[in-house]
Amino acid sequence: MLDVTDDASVANAASAVAAEWGRLDVLINNAGIADDQLPPQEVTAAKVREVYETNVFGVVRVIHGFLPLLTAAENPAIINVGSESGSFASVANPDDPRFKSNGLVYGSSKAALSMLTLQYAKA
Repeated sequence: MLDVTDDASVANAASAVAAEWGRLDVLINNAGIADDQLPPQEVTAAKVREVYETNVFGVVRVIHGFLPLLTAAENPAIINVGSESGSFASVANPDDPRFKSNGLVYGSSKAALSMLTLQYAKA
């Protein structure tokens, strides 16, 4: 089992893949947690940190941990699973159901994931 919030867990998983196959062709980051959809005035830094630890920092941790195995592959790929809740176009559209929901924490974490994905792709 891989815990994306734990450096040792990621390192152990990467070591297991390295020992078995020596490379990683595709990395899929699909771990994610939702928030309680608290009203903005009730959102604390601790709640944001909890969600971001998995949805954002976990992705960075896993990519960093598996990068040596990805670079050993001929045509490596990284797939980060996002959400329409992180889409500015969806959340700002009054006709979209997400317009009326409060996704301050989860939505912002998925928007951050979109930017991470773009920047990693450019690199």
